[in-house]
Amino acid sequence: MGGLVAFVGPVESELGSALGGGALGPVAQGRVALGAPAAEAGAGRVELWGPDGDAWALAGAWVGRAEDDAAGAALVVGDLDGDGLADLAVGSRRADTGGEDAGLVDLLFGPLTGDGSLALADATWAGAQAGDFAGGALALVDTDGLGGRGLLVGAGQVDGPAGVDCGGAWLLALPLAAGVLDEVTPMARITGPAPGALAGTALAAGDLDGDGLAEVVLGAFGWEGFAGGAWVAEGPVQGEVSLEVAPRAWLLGEASFDLAGQAVAIGDLDGDGAGELVVSVPGQDGAGSLGGAEAGVVLVFPDPRGALSAAEAAGALWGTSYARAGWDLSAAGDLDDDGHGDLVVGAPGEEDAAGGAWLVSGPVEGVRALDPSRDLRAAGAPVGAGLGDAVAGPGDLTGDGRPDLLLGAPGAATAWLWPGD
Repeated sequence: MGGLVAFVGPVESELGSALGGGALGPVAQGRVALGAPAAEAGAGRVELWGPDGDAWALAGAWVGRAEDDAAGAALVVGDLDGDGLADLAVGSRRADTGGEDAGLVDLLFGPLTGDGSLALADATWAGAQAGDFAGGALALVDTDGLGGRGLLVGAGQVDGPAGVDCGGAWLLALPLAAGVLDEVTPMARITGPAPGALAGTALAAGDLDGDGLAEVVLGAFGWEGFAGGAWVAEGPVQGEVSLEVAPRAWLLGEASFDLAGQAVAIGDLDGDGAGELVVSVPGQDGAGSLGGAEAGVVLVFPDPRGALSAAEAAGALWGTSYARAGWDLSAAGDLDDDGHGDLVVGAPGEEDAAGGAWLVSGPVEGVRALDPSRDLRAAGAPVGAGLGDAVAGPGDLTGDGRPDLLLGAPGAATAWLWPGD
């Protein structure tokens, strides 16, 4: 099963908008999970692909409940029910269970085989009220440094103390039981910093200071006319947390439509045992020899505290004109076995929106352009495909002992598995 593998969905299904994978199949067999939120008249679907001899084959598909639910807008794989087996959480950000566009998260407990409807999911968590768009982003969190785990559910348009559409997220303690989870009390509720910030449309979690406790990052690309920003909540994240009041750190976009916080990540890129904060600003224009209009930049901050600026970043990676570098990010682990974590940067605007994805070996230091002479680049998608709109590092899916990558090109309804070898 060596070499690049392409998974192709129905035209205009937006397959590859969300990516995941893990031991979801029988006898812990690896599965690729792909979100296609525009499929089935907008109900959305999640496709599961698994090895079949020397190839990969469709092993099952789960379809959203109703038109315009956008099931598969977000995915996360992990042990959600505490039985030691991998499970799948599926975000349907426009589902109406809790009110119009309140959003929904469905849990499918593994192993998974065959086809089904998300109406038959093992457990569900609905947005609290109309217009929350819960489930637009999902992440797993190490809640206490002692093995405790949580599921973070982003809700980009939830209202909070800071105002309308400030956005936020709920942190649900794991394990979760089967059934409707309306009565489950979140261990934390995080609310955005300002009206219209849309916080929680991007999420990341990880230990930024080496104390064993995970910080939580909310991307908020809507702040101040879509200049955008990213806010960090100090770990452990518990109870009511307002990002308007004393966040651990924050970064603000410099100009309208910079879209800072479109993607966020945490990864140990320098090998010191603590994670670095990675924030994309995909709408930012470059200057001088770096980038151009909407080139985009990815900024890296060790131990971030207080107000951050691009000038203070330990590393900055720039795209080319209209590349929108950093539209999605993945801190994919140490892929080249050199003791440093590596970073995957999506640039879906490259080459007339054919797109591209870059694998950058850590550490990320200094200000420079993404460069094929030192960074690995995946390219060659058709014009308009938007390769790099989604990127993920799901671990070893091929069983060869090396971590693999997934790259999404929803404009071509295609995703690629980039094997670790």
